[in-house]
Amino acid sequence: MALDDNIELVRELQQTGRHLARLAGYMSIGVQPSRENMVNAQRWFNSASEKLEPVLQEVEASKASQRFRQAFKG
Repeated sequence: MALDDNIELVRELQQTGRHLARLAGYMSIGVQPSRENMVNAQRWFNSASEKLEPVLQEVEASKASQRFRQAFKG
């Protein structure tokens, strides 16, 4: 996956997090967000998380293989 794609995925997750934080802020002052806003926030978060999961798995696998190679050198 290209770096630009990874950046876009992280931005999408960041925007979703901001939206969720805004909704939580409203709820903390007693304002109940609309059901539509809650459903949209959940959908956006799930979508962003699903897109980011393969990237995280790739990074974790790469990190694990680097540790394995370092163990052989030592």
